[in-house]
Amino acid sequence: MNRTGFAGGSNSCSSTSSGGWSDDEASSPYPPEMRARAVRLVLEHQGEHGSQWAAIHAIAEKTGDPGETLRHRVQQAERERGVRAGPTQEEHERIEALEREVR
Repeated sequence: MNRTGFAGGSNSCSSTSSGGWSDDEASSPYPPEMRARAVRLVLEHQGEHGSQWAAIHAIAEKTGDPGETLRHRVQQAERERGVRAGPTQEEHERIEALEREVR
């Protein structure tokens, strides 16, 4: 389903068969272990930086991960832990399944 105001393509936040949050995750050049490690490093070391974004930027530089992509992964990890409001991966997948059923 297209998002209002955007032509073509599917919603970039759709789940993939690999269990990723977006289509970008399935085609990521970084292995899942490296992505998880980068998120863990941000969460463990954000207190050493002026802001979470500063920690993300520092870790992204070291890992070669795009900063904005890492920010999204960190936010999703926080949702999974109940620290940030929003749907967990499991809830997101359930919502998508229900939306497909309704369509």
